[in-house]
Amino acid sequence: MRYRWFDEEERKRKGKALPEDPGSPAAWKKRRLARMELFASVIAAGVFLYGLATEDIPLLYLSAAFFLNAVRPFALMLGEPFGSFLANLLWGFSIALFLGALFLAFF
Repeated sequence: MRYRWFDEEERKRKGKALPEDPGSPAAWKKRRLARMELFASVIAAGVFLYGLATEDIPLLYLSAAFFLNAVRPFALMLGEPFGSFLANLLWGFSIALFLGALFLAFF
């Protein structure tokens, strides 16, 4: 198994272009939202507004967790040192909101 940093060193040494890693920020820049991802975001916005109108806190937490998870690809577009940190922060906060929604709904 080869790690990515070895590939980067080889690329610098040999000057050859290696295939792009699908998890790299450059690959995220090329990727666009699929139609179903956009539709799911619109549905989540409707659920968020319904939760806001009915003052249902667990539903608000659940839809906010989905939004934060959906925003992660856009955070990766900001650049390597800051974008990956922000994407990981959003991922962790979305997991915390999801667990908080479960806790509030059942306890």
